[in-house]
Amino acid sequence: ILTLSQLERQIGERFSKDLKGFDLVVSGKGSPLQIILSSIFQLDVPTGNITAEDGHFIMIGDGTNRKSMAYVENVSAFFVHALNLGTGLHVFNYVDKPDFSMNELVGIIRALTGKSNRSGLRLPKALGDIAGAGLDALARLTGKTFPISKVRIEKFCATTVFSAKKLEATDFKAPKDLRQALED
Repeated sequence: ILTLSQLERQIGERFSKDLKGFDLVVSGKGSPLQIILSSIFQLDVPTGNITAEDGHFIMIGDGTNRKSMAYVENVSAFFVHALNLGTGLHVFNYVDKPDFSMNELVGIIRALTGKSNRSGLRLPKALGDIAGAGLDALARLTGKTFPISKVRIEKFCATTVFSAKKLEATDFKAPKDLRQALED
């Protein structure tokens, strides 16, 4: 019982220390618990990230799907801007424009990392789905986690575009152009 009491105290102290300085966590869609565990406590895998630690990349699908993104410095500047919008409820989806296709994003990243501008190896989405499902099954059998899964393939190949019309109506000017932010 003494050991459990000590362990509970140490965990509580660690969580309090890790939470210090966080008043707000802004993140993409996902389980709120997983977002907190992965971003603050580093106890879970971040949602939806596909890693390329070894420098290899395989494009899955045709790459024409588009993505809306937000640059953190711009989001922060918008929060400051929003403080001056007056009283009342103001709800926004913050996104920087333009939206890029996966082909464009991969091209930008490859150029920045000194790789050839070609996308390299491509797999049809159907094969990517099969590979993701196979790795999910292998993960269940072995208890190991893999950086690629069926859900990550789906997220990668999905078009996720959000409107910025309501945001634009506030006359907010982002401090950094999205393409420039990607290149910095």
